Amino acid sequence: MKHLYWIVSEKLAGRAGPNRAAWDAAALAEGGIGAVLSLDTRDVDSDALRAAGIEHAVVELPADDQANEQTEAACLERLPEAQAFLEAQADAGRKTLVHCSMGRDRTALVGAYFVACSEDLDADFAIAKVRDVRPDALFAPRWEPMALRLIDELMSQRKRRPGRTR
Repeated sequence: MKHLYWIVSEKLAGRAGPNRAAWDAAALAEGGIGAVLSLDTRDVDSDALRAAGIEHAVVELPADDQANEQTEAACLERLPEAQAFLEAQADAGRKTLVHCSMGRDRTALVGAYFVACSEDLDADFAIAKVRDVRPDALFAPRWEPMALRLIDELMSQRKRRPGRTR
């Protein structure tokens, strides 16, 4: 599928939003996408997604060109909601697409947190996995250090899976 990159193969994909690269909901469904998590709602047609049989949720994250304290506070509050949606879709066997406007900073943050939770990883390892498929992930000023802090903080609050080590 055009403009998609797989953060976790056949489970979680990222991409720019339809405001940057138009998409067709029916084509997404035909390509196997069963759910979409919108971090930005510009040009997103929720009705078309649902009509195509795609689960859709919105967890808006700030579109700040440079991360700041308010960005970090909002992301800290909303990342668990995004993660809960992604986990529910994975448990249901749905391939999920997560997007923001450019598919680079907010999408990478959510993708890295999903990877950290799924694989029980520290933030730096999770971010590296996202950058393997999206090298310009967390490119905007201060987004990488913010992502490192947020993911590690949120991971410290999660229950560790038995037998897992970092």
